[in-house]
Amino acid sequence: MPPQMRPQPGEGIGLALARDLAVSLGGRLSLTSAHLATFTLLLPVDQDEAQGAPG
Repeated sequence: MPPQMRPQPGEGIGLALARDLAVSLGGRLSLTSAHLATFTLLLPVDQDEAQGAPG
């Protein structure tokens, strides 16, 4: 395996943290991978806040 392809210590922890954060906010993080990975973060939106209603 070429040096640039070798996993480094701690590599990948950011994705686990992002997933945990998404879940704690009531959302989810998904991954689609063909040749290049695409990450999608979905978070719920409070409709009143999204429409600019006074809080």
